[in-house]
Amino acid sequence: GERALALARESGDPQNLDPALAFGARVLLAADRPIEAAKLVDELLPGLGGRLLNPDLGVDLAVDLVELERPAEVLDVAPPSPWQEAAEAFVAGDPGRAAAVYAEIGARPDEAYARLAAAGRLLGDGRLAEGRTELDRALVFYREVGATAHLAEARELLFALT
Repeated sequence: GERALALARESGDPQNLDPALAFGARVLLAADRPIEAAKLVDELLPGLGGRLLNPDLGVDLAVDLVELERPAEVLDVAPPSPWQEAAEAFVAGDPGRAAAVYAEIGARPDEAYARLAAAGRLLGDGRLAEGRTELDRALVFYREVGATAHLAEARELLFALT
């Protein structure tokens, strides 16, 4: 994440920098460094204008906003698109709907992440069968690509089922 951000900064091109900032913040959040992640999001948001949610940012900015508990009103500046619809659903607490939209778009990594988030939410609500279905769908992708960190997270949810 740090290397991608450094390269994007060198390019000076917002098409490189914006996704690197969103991804960098997500990496920092995963590393339990929310203060540093918030700084990257603060750097990103003012320059986005109407490009707040687009394919270049994927699910990263939506995850950042949810994890940092940022207001969803920030999403209002984006033009309507399936990417916006998915991100709005994710930020609004409906990762299952976000996963469905990402599936329609063909954004498999974003779909899998949203399904994993949906599984956690459903299992936490005691909706075990629905949660298991979402978890299984996420696992198919994560096993296919060897995403070990997400597989470990999924295993934790599986243990919660037993």
